[in-house]
Amino acid sequence: MPYSIPIPEDEEERLKNLEEYNIMDTAPEMLFDEITELAAQILECPVSTIQFLNEDRQWFKSKYGVPDDMIETPRDMALCSHTICQNDLLLVPDLTKDERFLDHSMVTFEPNMRFYAGMPLVTPKGHSIGTFCAIDFEPRELTLDQQQAMRQLSHKVVAQLELRRTIIDMNEAIKSRDKIHDYLSAEKEKSDDLILNILLDKIEVELSETGKI
Repeated sequence: MPYSIPIPEDEEERLKNLEEYNIMDTAPEMLFDEITELAAQILECPVSTIQFLNEDRQWFKSKYGVPDDMIETPRDMALCSHTICQNDLLLVPDLTKDERFLDHSMVTFEPNMRFYAGMPLVTPKGHSIGTFCAIDFEPRELTLDQQQAMRQLSHKVVAQLELRRTIIDMNEAIKSRDKIHDYLSAEKEKSDDLILNILLDKIEVELSETGKI
């Protein structure tokens, strides 16, 4: 049976919400990288990633234990396509024993993934725009404390996204304010020049007619 992915019921709204964060194809950021590194340590997994999914691809914002040249995958290859369809942790102890994933090329061939744990990144609007996940190449389980740690770290990712968007909005507001200020200054200068020219014309007429101002 060929591998297939589900589509969230709120896909159209989800994609619009993703665009609002202006996160796709941005440069690495230390705070996201610190979260993936911390997750790998807490969960004792060799791979931890933060990714966002748009119409046709899964793009990695942060990755730990993943080759540098791997920056994205087609969405139809993303295990995380299942994760964004739910609101809580997706835990798969052995991918070869789960009918959703046993035919996936990354399970049946290199790198032969076996364990997957993924948390959807749910925004305040209620849309899963991406995932925070951990991967291992051996079947395994997570303790209850580790599962809770994944939930808490995913919340920190969303909080960082919100802070990042707020900063971007503030910068845009400052730029807009500066543009308005520059426009008003230019208009005032034009107005001053116009008034001065009118006064000079009146002075010239008055001098020619009366010899005085």
